[in-house]
Amino acid sequence: MEKIMRKLRSQPEEAKQFVVIGLGQFGMSVATTLYSMGYDVLAVDISGERVDAINGKVTHAAQADATDEEALQTLG
Repeated sequence: MEKIMRKLRSQPEEAKQFVVIGLGQFGMSVATTLYSMGYDVLAVDISGERVDAINGKVTHAAQADATDEEALQTLG
């Protein structure tokens, strides 16, 4: 894990943006950890409840169906 974290820290600034699709236990943990480390995080889930739960804990949170390509494209 430390090796992964060192690699992340060494990336150029524009590479420090992440999209986390799926806000189950693992996705929530990944999204909030990356955000707490100073990265820009867009968290996406089909569940409005999960999006509400993470709102304010990441850069952006959006409710969308990740299997719908058009929906993902509208997010940027």
